[in-house]
Amino acid sequence: MKFMQTLKFKMPFTIISSVAVMLLILMIVIISASAVFIERTALRGFQETADGYRDLVSVWLNDQKDLTSVIAKESEFLDYFKNPNDLTFIIAKTELEELVQELGTYVSSLSLYDLNGNLLTDSSSGSTIQTNISDRSLWERFINTGYQYSIDDEIEVSPINQEYVISILAGVIDYTGKPAGVLAAELKWNNFAKKYFSEITIGKTGNIYVVDEDGKRVAHKDVEKINTISEGSRNALQAASTHKKGSLHYEDDGEKVMVFSRLENIDWIMCVTMLDSEFYSDRNTLIMITIILSILLLFITSFIVVLYVNKNISGVLSRIANDLNRLGNGDLTVSAPSKFLTNKYKNHEFGIIANGFNNTIEKLKNIVTNIIDSSNNIELTSKELESGNNDLALRTQSQSSSLEETASSMEQMSSNIKNSAEKSVIGNNMMNDSKRSVEEAGLIIDSTTKSMEMVFEASRKITNITKLIEDIAFQTNILALNASVEAARAGEQGRGFSVVASEVRTLAQNTQTSVKDITALIADSDEKIKIATEAARKSQEIFTDIKDKIENTASIMKDISTTAVEQQSGVEQVNQAVLKMDASTQENASLVEQSKEASITLSSEAQKLIDAVSYFKL
Repeated sequence: MKFMQTLKFKMPFTIISSVAVMLLILMIVIISASAVFIERTALRGFQETADGYRDLVSVWLNDQKDLTSVIAKESEFLDYFKNPNDLTFIIAKTELEELVQELGTYVSSLSLYDLNGNLLTDSSSGSTIQTNISDRSLWERFINTGYQYSIDDEIEVSPINQEYVISILAGVIDYTGKPAGVLAAELKWNNFAKKYFSEITIGKTGNIYVVDEDGKRVAHKDVEKINTISEGSRNALQAASTHKKGSLHYEDDGEKVMVFSRLENIDWIMCVTMLDSEFYSDRNTLIMITIILSILLLFITSFIVVLYVNKNISGVLSRIANDLNRLGNGDLTVSAPSKFLTNKYKNHEFGIIANGFNNTIEKLKNIVTNIIDSSNNIELTSKELESGNNDLALRTQSQSSSLEETASSMEQMSSNIKNSAEKSVIGNNMMNDSKRSVEEAGLIIDSTTKSMEMVFEASRKITNITKLIEDIAFQTNILALNASVEAARAGEQGRGFSVVASEVRTLAQNTQTSVKDITALIADSDEKIKIATEAARKSQEIFTDIKDKIENTASIMKDISTTAVEQQSGVEQVNQAVLKMDASTQENASLVEQSKEASITLSSEAQKLIDAVSYFKL
């Protein structure tokens, strides 16, 4: 760990780290650029392969189309369509069979159809796939070309040999340029696929196949996979819907890359695929080589840097460190290596350091000499200062004792005055509290008097109400009496009403009796309320007189309290002044003591400085 803290380690490590970072950045840039270039080149090669096989399929289909068009011009077929009879039929059929024998490599069968898509004859004795083809897209495209030609975009299984075939239609044109019939050729697609696809080798994992508009693989090196759909064919169909050619990545038994190219004369797509691991193998190899070379270059650079630093830098720095160590031990006789003081190293960093080192040593010698002289002078002066401080300390201590006695007396006086002031303030506060209590009692008595007057007024109103009730009861009694008389006159019919009138009369009499009792109670209450009201008025007058006397007493106590507080404030100010004087004296004594201690310390430090400077060897 100690070695890692030295420049012998740090300098090479810093340089090597910088070189490593630059190499890493350079390696990343080179690898990135190379990877992009290699990928583009590989994709371009793949695209050219796909385009080449696309052209191969297109040319083959065009050749078969042209061949079918040439066959359709045979006079035997036109004669049959113009003059259909047994003789022309036999001649046309024989011609079909002979042509199939002659062109048997790719032609599976030849057939003749009328302009409605109905089968007339073929070379395979009725083994043609369909007897009517008017409902096929092949026929629709054929009509759209003006009965010239059409290539089927689907492959089918032939009933003749159970192999895949592709159909081509060509018009049989008469001498006026009008279509007379249709020649259909079923081509042996298996033979074409085996010849051009079965032997194809693209690396170890590469593959090439053709996809139709339904996503089926119509051509593949493995015949078993023809007319099947794969993940790659789906992706190709989707990508080709917006681009004629291009590349894509997909997952199908591993990560794969694909390039595709759409055929011009048929709605098919040529696809070339390969596993990513093989496709990017050159790029990965380049990356590995670049990494190995970079590591090798880093090791070589590190060796050169370490060798150079140890020889030309670390050795010199070790010598400088050794001299500085001697200087740290007080040896001022050290000097820089003489070789760095020559003109050769005049502008060299080590030459500048050597000159600076020697100049520093010389100045240190002068400084140490001056420090020794100054330390001796300081020691002498500090001793004189110590003697003066001792004398000043004695005088300051005497003055401090006198001020302490004065401060103690003032403190006692201040305490007595403060006690009197506090008691006068308490008395004043008590008088104020008594004044407030009397005022509150007066307010309560006044409120009570007013309340009793209101009660008296209310009782008078109740008396009037009871009088009214008594009158109503009297009238009710009269009415009940009259009702009884009328009921008696009515005889048997008024008997029930007579009972009610009797009850009402009894109720009216009871009401009159109760009203008289209430009136008597109210009269008694009124008399008592009058007596209580008069007593409350007299109490209010007494409390008013007490209030006036308490106010006079409170005013006197307030003057006493104010005077006591002012006296306390004055004594407190005097006491504070004395305390400040005492504090200042104490502070002066402390400063004198500190000055004395400082002079002693200064003398001691001067001696230490002399001892410390003696450490240096001049």
